[in-house]
Amino acid sequence: MTQTVEDDPFIVNPADATAPGALPTPTIYQIKRDVTNAPFYFERQTLRMFGQTLRMFTVHRIDKVRFLVCAPMYDRSFTPWAYRGNTTRIYNALTKRFE
Repeated sequence: MTQTVEDDPFIVNPADATAPGALPTPTIYQIKRDVTNAPFYFERQTLRMFGQTLRMFTVHRIDKVRFLVCAPMYDRSFTPWAYRGNTTRIYNALTKRFE
């Protein structure tokens, strides 16, 4: 059985990027400026606690208006920093909110 975009929202359909009504992929700086429901997500203290910077974040298209925002997390109490997993959120560009 093969999965389709309808079955799994994390499968990217290449046609979505060029489909009518598809929004351009935003940068992490645009998302930081526009997001409305997570006021502390990109604050300096929060990023520092997880050993992150804005440059570490990547944005991947899921469909026409949804984007996967992810970045690695590090534990800063060890030298060198120990990798602790990833931060992932889904950003909806129409509503300008994380889902």
